Amino acid sequence: MKIVLTEEQHKRLVGTQPINESEIDRDQLKKVAFSIWDNMKKNGETPALIDIIYDLIDAQRHSYRDYEEVRPIWYEYNGGMSVLMEKIKEEILGKTFDLKDNIMGLDTKFRVKEIDLNLRPTWPSKYIELVCEVDKNGMIDYETYDDETDQVIQNRDTIEQALYELEYEQEDLENFLQGEIAQVLEPITDEKYGVPIGIDIEYIDFN
Repeated sequence: MKIVLTEEQHKRLVGTQPINESEIDRDQLKKVAFSIWDNMKKNGETPALIDIIYDLIDAQRHSYRDYEEVRPIWYEYNGGMSVLMEKIKEEILGKTFDLKDNIMGLDTKFRVKEIDLNLRPTWPSKYIELVCEVDKNGMIDYETYDDETDQVIQNRDTIEQALYELEYEQEDLENFLQGEIAQVLEPITDEKYGVPIGIDIEYIDFN
């Protein structure tokens, strides 16, 4: 959703002068953001990290300024990241999700096993770490190289077998699976609740 504030609306929200994007400080940004989210509630909408908030400081979503300037204000408005994490837990913890990708022939399931708040020195400095169990009996397409015939072989087998045969490319496969899991979960964790995630994978038998 794209919301555009007129100059008059800027004045009403932050004072007598319209906002200069290059000069807006945290207090001004907080005041405007809180007003926007309050108005969304009054209109029956769910507050969210919408474009106009980033436009005010000429920043992009998922940028350094997003995580260091916008997200802390968002967490404060919602009562802290821990409050948002509990809401996320209610929606995804212990739940099983389909994990499919037509290009790679991926067809399996995963379950969110653990959710913990994490900190790190790089940005985003605050995020939630998810431990996800992936059914290792799910199927995937992958390529192997036959040294004897000098040919690339197309394979379709279980994820467990792919991890075994792709001994030196296991990290690439895991990065792919992490990306696919993120695509499933981020509409909830990031788009709805505004919290970045990290993903660790454990391979188990769902049967």
